[in-house]
This record gives sequence, C-alpha cells and structure tokens, in this order.
Amino acid sequence: MATSQTQATAVNYQKAEFPGGDETFQKEFMNMVHAYIDMALYAVQGKVIFIFNIDPKGKISNIDVLPKFKNN
Repeated sequence: MATSQTQATAVNYQKAEFPGGDETFQKEFMNMVHAYIDMALYAVQGKVIFIFNIDPKGKISNIDVLPKFKNN
C-alpha cells in the first residue's frame, strides 16, 4: 500500500506594521492626500477607497482610487 505524504514548508512571514500603528498611518496618509489633492477642486462626499501596494522597503506603488473622479 502506497502512502501519500504532504510536506508543509514554514514560511517566514511578518505582518506589515507602520511605526506608531494604524492610527498614525491613517493620519500620515491623510496628510499626504491633502498635500497632493486640491480639496477646493474636489468636493468629495461619501466613501473613497485607496488601493495600493507597499513593498518591503515601504515604497507605495500601484495606487488606485475608487470611485473614479473627473480628471483622475
């Protein structure tokens, strides 16, 4: 009788964490958003979703904003 064996390999995984925690990240992120977006031009009402990747060095890439705005 043949037996099947599955081997699991341990992966070193560390959860990404912003220095100061989530609340500090949110404040810093909103400061960045306000610095780059003309808030007088865009009167945002409702929910806005930011989707992005952060590499191991902390660099943000592949930024997307939903819903799409004019002149986006």
